[in-house]
Amino acid sequence: MDSKSLIILLIVLSIPLLYIIGEVRNWRWLRVLSMVGTIPLLILISGLLSLLTSFDYNASYGFSSKELVDEVIVQLEHDQRDHVIEVLKELSDSYQPTYENKADYDTLTAEAVEALRDSP
Repeated sequence: MDSKSLIILLIVLSIPLLYIIGEVRNWRWLRVLSMVGTIPLLILISGLLSLLTSFDYNASYGFSSKELVDEVIVQLEHDQRDHVIEVLKELSDSYQPTYENKADYDTLTAEAVEALRDSP
């Protein structure tokens, strides 16, 4: 663990500890200070988690789409136009975009790639 991560970890762990100390010692100012520090910390943590999730989704879509496009090119080069259209129509019917999750895009494209590879 590098020094920046260690500092962030210590800050995250120290805020609840400061609150507990303020509660035990009956120091209202310390409790208020720790609560005021919690709000920006929670915003920062949620923003970082959102960013990491976005990176994960982007990578997933990117790798899945690249594999599908590569296989479509291979099949078109082998004059399998009708089979490619059939598989892509099945993929289009199966895929239902949603804002809540990835909608199994990686699984659906993997199945489409397998279907393309099993061309007649």
